[in-house]
Amino acid sequence: MRRGGTLILSEKYSAPAAAADTERSSDLASAAVGDMLRGAPTAAPHVLSILHAQATLDQQILGSACLRIEHDHFHDIQSAMTGGQLGTAGIPTLFRLAEMDTAEGGLACVSAADKWLAPFFRRVPGLVTYADASAACLVAANDLIAAPIAEIESIVVSCQPPAHDLWTAPAAQQLEYVREHAERCIVQLLKENPEVERASLCLAGDEYEVSLHHRLAQATGLGGAVLGAPFPGVHLSSASSLASLRSAVEAAVRGGKPLRAVIWTASPAGHAGAMLVRCAPDAVATPKGWTSRLPFPIPPTDSSSRQADWSQGAHDE
Repeated sequence: MRRGGTLILSEKYSAPAAAADTERSSDLASAAVGDMLRGAPTAAPHVLSILHAQATLDQQILGSACLRIEHDHFHDIQSAMTGGQLGTAGIPTLFRLAEMDTAEGGLACVSAADKWLAPFFRRVPGLVTYADASAACLVAANDLIAAPIAEIESIVVSCQPPAHDLWTAPAAQQLEYVREHAERCIVQLLKENPEVERASLCLAGDEYEVSLHHRLAQATGLGGAVLGAPFPGVHLSSASSLASLRSAVEAAVRGGKPLRAVIWTASPAGHAGAMLVRCAPDAVATPKGWTSRLPFPIPPTDSSSRQADWSQGAHDE
């Protein structure tokens, strides 16, 4: 479903406690979308919906990232929505919405951005350090894209608020809750896809101060590689799932063959999700992400040819 993506990286990651006063969530989101569209210059006129994930508020509390993105980059948008009550785990839900938005054609722009200011805590010692981050991608129904850089094959989302108090519970207790919630989502995802060979599935997901990836892989029987994060130990906030997807695409290109991975996300606030993705080895690098080797839209003859090639590649794997 996913056609192109980008991740903004900045100096703030080296000192994530320092936020830039002049940079707002809407600025971060619009910049990510702009970088993405530079890698897919023919796509913008075909974007019909905007879906944005954000866990934080900033000093532009009455501002709208969706309106900013539409104003800066698109025309003739039919719908726009911000998922703002899903903690940092909103992307899997937005991908489900994007699937519905694109069922009859067109593209959906999915973005995520967070800027950490009071009353939100950037760091909970022993649990998590959040970075100001943003990311964006384009989503469409599979038959509309000749060479997708990744396909979202299955999605599980969950909302199970913790029994403990989010503000006073010890970090170790919150971390264990996050791990258990993520594990339940991965187990459910695998249960819904019994034909998938677990031994070869890679894993990527949120970064906490104590890494959970190897424990989750062992608990769920995933035998593939644990994919590296751009900044180990630094949580990329609502953009984390898109950053994980970017890492999976990069691994597929590096390995020269299609790669299947489970991407998990779990917020201490009670939302979580897991996605089964298949990443293509022929994605084209852009300065800040990856894009399709073929433009959008595609001629009908190219579509049928590429779908046959992709199916054959999946079979051979």
